[in-house]
Parts: sequence; structure tokens; C-alpha cells
Amino acid sequence: MAGTVIDQLIVKLGLDPRDFTRGEKAAAAETVKLEKQVEKSGQNMGASFVGLTRKVLGVATAALAIKKGLEIISDLSSGLRQLGIDSQALGISASELRNFGNVAEMMGGKAEDVTKTVGGLTKAVYDLAYNGQISDSLIMLGRLGVKFQDTTGAARDFKSIAMDTQTAIQTAMARGTSKENALQMIAQAGFDPGLSRAMVEGTLGAQLARQGQRRQVTASNLESAKTLEQAKTSALQSARTAGERGFDVAAKAETAVMRGAEYATDLAAGTQELNISMGHLRDTVPGLNTAIEATADLFESIAKRLDRSNPDNFPRGRQAYEATIQNAAKKFGLDPEVLAGMLGTESGFNPSARNAKSGATGIAQLMPKYFPNAGKNPYNDIYTAAEELKRLKDRHLADGNDDAAATYLALQSYNAGDARLRGSMKPGGKPLNKETIEYPEKVLGYARDAAPTPSAQNNTQNRTDITFEQVTIQTNGKDGDRIATDFVDGTRRKLNAAQADGGMQ
Repeated sequence: MAGTVIDQLIVKLGLDPRDFTRGEKAAAAETVKLEKQVEKSGQNMGASFVGLTRKVLGVATAALAIKKGLEIISDLSSGLRQLGIDSQALGISASELRNFGNVAEMMGGKAEDVTKTVGGLTKAVYDLAYNGQISDSLIMLGRLGVKFQDTTGAARDFKSIAMDTQTAIQTAMARGTSKENALQMIAQAGFDPGLSRAMVEGTLGAQLARQGQRRQVTASNLESAKTLEQAKTSALQSARTAGERGFDVAAKAETAVMRGAEYATDLAAGTQELNISMGHLRDTVPGLNTAIEATADLFESIAKRLDRSNPDNFPRGRQAYEATIQNAAKKFGLDPEVLAGMLGTESGFNPSARNAKSGATGIAQLMPKYFPNAGKNPYNDIYTAAEELKRLKDRHLADGNDDAAATYLALQSYNAGDARLRGSMKPGGKPLNKETIEYPEKVLGYARDAAPTPSAQNNTQNRTDITFEQVTIQTNGKDGDRIATDFVDGTRRKLNAAQADGGMQ
């Protein structure tokens, strides 16, 4: 054979055979050994065993594919069902809530934050009308001249309030209000970051109009999602049962082959060479059971490798995140070596890093209470850390510091918190601890000592294109973990793009 059955399977999945341990290849080795023994005693018997092996692998592949497919469908239906629940609770149509969420995500925000924005505004108007309590968000809307109640005291619709807020902010910016202050004003009015950025750019109306041209969510869609969610458990059980039946068929095929081997032995009783060959065959048959078990273990291992919701499956080291560091630094106007130095100092480029004392997590050691998705995806964490460092630096630049001093103070603020740093500067303030004082020098020292790295443009010269089932993924990886990461992330991006074209984000 040109290669083992298991190597062919790995290549079929678009992975690197070198990424799997010798133990994981034991199933293929046993199969090949058995096939060679069978070839000595007849081509027909050999073909039977080869067919059996392929059938076992085919059943396992089908079972895994069914499970993954049902999980994807389940995720889509769960999201659509939740959209229906939120829209009904907040008194806003599912389509409009979905459209606002899409705009927020296109501006770098999150759809779930839009839901919180609508809920917060609804509660604030209710508390004012029935409890006489006025929130900071309503005070800011009032200062901007935005009406949030109609003549009866009821809350105006969310879209009208959002569009009026954008008009007020654009007027304030035309009179000299900075973009940063405008964002702060919108945030104080209770809006999420994604919609805030759209308002500052003045594109909220145009983006909502484009979203309105896409297929909208209907009551039928919401009911179908509810039904599909309820059917998920029974569907997964059916898939499991089908897989078990498939392996039962394979076991019966194995029994049939073994009986055929015994019959061949009886026919060849007078030939010493054939007797020896069949003796080898009988000794090797138990290895087939081992091969089947090892194949099942292998598929479980592959499924775990493809699970990118687990931070432990992401690679470690700067090289794996170099392109993301360069892109994030460029987007937020930072020195990439300073950003890399901060990540190296915080976690040593380990996306699974955890601080049991402070609760900080992930490659950038972000605090989940301030950044709810911290530690879930290192690529997202790098952009979040870069944006936070940029925000802190801009605040210190606004205080009159030069670029170097602002960078130094921003790093201390990242380590200890900006309020803690500013408190230490006040008369009688609590001094900073040694870790915070020395933190900037550690980061900047890393930046000074870092070896030159190839630019993202040069890296494209070593890029490899992997094509599987008409899907092409670009990767710079040279090892199995990195290639598998790029393959799975790439296919998920293409799945998201396909969903977007269908209007079902």
C-alpha cells in the first residue's frame, strides 16, 4: 500500500499526519500488518479485510459528521429562538433587534450588548414613569436634547431614540466636540460600543437600511427554531443509535471474515505453507479488534483537536500570534513590540494562563468582570488588549504627557487600573506596589530585546493553501496544531459568511 489507511484518512480531513502520535497510528499499523498476512493466503480474503476496514472507518466518519452537523443546526436554532424571546420581552420586533445587532457587530461590538442597551433604556423609562427615579442615561439623553418619552409618558421606540441621538452627537461634533468625548457621551446615554461607533461615524441609518434589505426574521422562523430546539435531544439520540448500529454491522462482518478464514484453513489442510499462513492469520485477528478500538479513539481525539471553544487547544508562543499582534497594533496605532512585550509579560503568550488571585485570564490577562469574553479566544483578546492600551494611552496624552510618558503610564494603568494609578499621584495617595512600578520596564525591555521578526507581507511567501471539499484555507503553519487551528477557524469563517448571505446571523 502507498500509505496506511489512517494516513489517508488524516489527509482526507486536511490535517498533518506528523501531528499524531505513534500510539494514534497503532490502529493503522495493525490493519496493514493484518492485510499483508492475508495477502499470502489469497487475494479474495485480503479484499474482504480491506473492505471491512474501510467500512469501519466509513461508519465512524459518518457518525462524527452527523453529530457535528446536528450541533451546528442546534446552535443556529438556539440563537434564533433566543432572539424571539428577547424581542418579545423588550417590545421590539425580532427583525429590528437582529438588524441593530448586526450593525453593532459590523462596528466591532456585540449583538448581545444591543439587547442589553434596549433593555436598559426600557427599564430606565419605566423607573422614571412609575417610580420617579431618573437614571444617568436619561439625564445624558436630556442634555443632548433627545426625547425618550412621548406625550403620554410612554417610551418612544428604540430606533427613533437611536437616530435622534446620532443627530445630536453629529451636531455636537460639528461644534467642536472630539470623537473621544462624543463616544463617552453616547456611552453615558446607555448605548453599547458597537452602536456608539456607528453614531459617531454617522452611518447608523445607512447601515440599518442595508440590513433592512436582507431577508427578515418572520414569526414562522421563530416557531421553526423553537420546534427544532425541542427536537434536538431526540435527533442526537437517533444519530447515536445509527452509529451504534453501524459498528454492530462491522462486528458481524468481522465474524463472517473469521469464519471464512476457518473454512480456508480446512481446505488447505494438506498444504503446510497455507497452514502456516492461516496460523499467522489467527494470531493477527485479535489485532483487528485493537484496530477498531484505536480507530474510535482516534476520531474522538480528532474531534477534541477541532474543538476551538477550549482555550487549551490554541497554540502557545509569539510566533503563533505574530500576524494578529501586527494587525492589532496597526489598527490602534501602537508599537507592535510594545504590544508583544505586554502579552509576553502578562502570560508568556499562553492563552490558557489563569491568575487564581486576581481572576485575570487568557493571553492578555484580562479581567472577566470588565471583559466578559476574556480568555475564550486569544486572537480576540489581543485586539481587546490593544484597544484598552490605546484608550489608556490617549487619556494620559490628553493630560499633557508626551508619547513616551503616556505609553509608560498607560502600561502602569493596564497593570494596576487607571483609578489606582491616578489615586497614587494625589497628595497622600497610596503608593504603587513594586510590580506596577517595574511593569513598564519589563514590557519595554522585552520590546528592546526582541529579535526582528518577518513582516506579515513576508510571511505570505511561505503561505500554504489547503483545499478540502471545495473550501480553500490559507495558512502559514508548519506544524499540525497550527494547520488544524487555521483549518477549523477558516471553515468557521466561511460558515459565518454563508449564514450572512442567507440573512440568518
